[in-house]
Amino acid sequence: MKQLIETLIKRKIGNAMLFLTILFLGILSLREIPIELLPNIEIPKLTVITNLPNASPEQIEKIITVKIEEALGSVQGVEEINSESIEGMSIVKVRFSWGTNMDMALIEAKERVDLIRGQLPEDTGKSLVIKYDPGEEPIMIFAVTEKGSLDSRSTLRRKVEREMVPQLERIEGIAAVDVLGGEKREILVEVDNHRLFARKISLPEICNTIESENYSYPAGNIIKGNLEYNVRTVGEFNHISSMNSVVVAQGENGNPIYLRDVAVVRDTLKEKKSIVRFNSREGVSLLLRREPGKNIVATCNRVDKLMEGKFYGQDSKKGYSVTKVYDRSEFVKHSVDNVFLAALFSGIISFAVLLFFFRTFRPSLIIVTSLPVSITGTFILMHFFGITINTISLGGLALGIGMMVDSGIVVL
Repeated sequence: MKQLIETLIKRKIGNAMLFLTILFLGILSLREIPIELLPNIEIPKLTVITNLPNASPEQIEKIITVKIEEALGSVQGVEEINSESIEGMSIVKVRFSWGTNMDMALIEAKERVDLIRGQLPEDTGKSLVIKYDPGEEPIMIFAVTEKGSLDSRSTLRRKVEREMVPQLERIEGIAAVDVLGGEKREILVEVDNHRLFARKISLPEICNTIESENYSYPAGNIIKGNLEYNVRTVGEFNHISSMNSVVVAQGENGNPIYLRDVAVVRDTLKEKKSIVRFNSREGVSLLLRREPGKNIVATCNRVDKLMEGKFYGQDSKKGYSVTKVYDRSEFVKHSVDNVFLAALFSGIISFAVLLFFFRTFRPSLIIVTSLPVSITGTFILMHFFGITINTISLGGLALGIGMMVDSGIVVL
């Protein structure tokens, strides 16, 4: 150790180049490290959701919830089970002990639920087992409201899905865009039971015929010279008239029975199950979710750049206005900046205290100048080990600054 110190003191130029290299690499690493509010944490919780339409809460608890709780109680690592039975739905929440492998727990929970599938009513929907991941929460939420009267066939939701969603999904760092609220298009087939009975046609026959007719089949390929063409038969419905002309059965005299003879096809909107309002105006909300490991601040900045260039403002031609409701990056930047400023001020205060007690500038400067090199060197290791910049890691850096100052005082 003594020879190493003597070598570093004698080779001043090499020593300076080493420190400059650490600073340079640290700055480059800092630009590549993702910024988060908190480090990646795997919450040991699972949620099992099971639907049974039109069932009362008492029935849900008796025939579904209790059986699922008993099945999940045998999963390894379970500490606590809470359940909620509401009309038409059973929600069972399972908390595991810290350190449990949640991937294996998820697989085991699905197996346990599938084993009791035969004990549940036939109308019960498939149980959905969800693992809670804080990183999957939306990073940005936008509210889209009408500015005028949109065309009845071009509802607000359809315009948003056609014009905004594709461009947002192409942004680097965005994994998915969820659309909530608004109206969805629905092709409604209203069947006349009396006409079906008179023609001796069952409802499943109607459903199977419509499903088989609304399909495009591959028909092989054609090779012509150096070119190869893929051929397919297009059978999907593109208009209501094509659905009305579907033959659903044959009459007793051999005449075809068309769908229009036993049903009325309407191009309408689905019944609303949820409503989104912004400033007392009904609209649509967009929930943006990021890809794992991507820089949340950089991703939100890219989204803001796109929105400012194409969707913000008062463009009357679009027929709608876009407002940013929630931006997670703002809170992240604010929290990270507070921790960074706390570390910066602690360094300044340490320098002032050292200067006050040492009564000389040189020892204080030696300790303070060692801090940037140590911190940037830490950024290099954080980059290679995949550690993000968050309030916890910056808090550790702040504590490290205090320990370095203490050690430097002891050495001097």
